[in-house]
This record gives sequence, structure tokens and C-alpha cells, in this order.
Amino acid sequence: MRKKQGFSLIEMMISFLILTIISYMITMKTSDYFKEMKFHSDTYSIRNIIQKVRVRAILKYETLKISFKDNHLKILKYDGKKWRKIKIYNFSGITLKSNNTPVFYPYGTVSKLFSLYIISKNGIKKITMNITGRINIY
Repeated sequence: MRKKQGFSLIEMMISFLILTIISYMITMKTSDYFKEMKFHSDTYSIRNIIQKVRVRAILKYETLKISFKDNHLKILKYDGKKWRKIKIYNFSGITLKSNNTPVFYPYGTVSKLFSLYIISKNGIKKITMNITGRINIY
């Protein structure tokens, strides 16, 4: 009576094929998950930047403005004569569209109400700010 030495080539190929399919499905699922989490992370980062600009305007007694274009957010400071660029934040994979460019004053208010749409392949988020500086994400 002869003992079996191991698996045949066909059994090995089938096992390898099944493992490949399972690993591909897991990779695709986690890839979509990470893209979605990056979108949410970018949304909250933008909200935090807006809040940080408002707080800076109050604490440093400055007049600051935020402009949104394509995939970047630009912070500008008014020096009495013109708007001077302070910082630019770039976000890859999203598009920013706003109805206004808010101006933050040293006494804590905002010149214009605004709605900012953050558009990505994973969805659309909306950030709004009212005159008192309250920020909402929808």
C-alpha cells in the first residue's frame, strides 16, 4: 500500500486561486473604505482650518479672508491696503465650491454667510457658517 506524499498540482492551483480571489475582494473593500475615510478626514480638516482662522482673527486682532478654488483653500490677511496671502492648503481628490468668500473680523463675526460644498467621488459634504461663526457639516 502506497502512502500519499502531498497535494497534487491541481489541488495546489485551486487553493491558490481561492486565496487570490479572497485577497482581491478584501483589498478592494479596504481600498474603498480608506478613500471614504480620507474624504471624511478632509471635510473635518477644512472645518478645523475655518475655525482656526476665526480664532486667529479674534486673538491676533486681524481681518482674515478664506477663498476656495478647485482643490485648495487660501487664507488671506488684510494689511490695511490689500489682501496678502498667508497660507494655501491643497487637498487632492476633492473639489471645493463656495457661494461666498468669508471675511473674519477681530470681534468674532463673519462678513458673509457661506456654504462650502466638498465634492468627491465618494459623495458630497456641505459646510455652512452663520454670522456668529457657528459651523455645521451636512
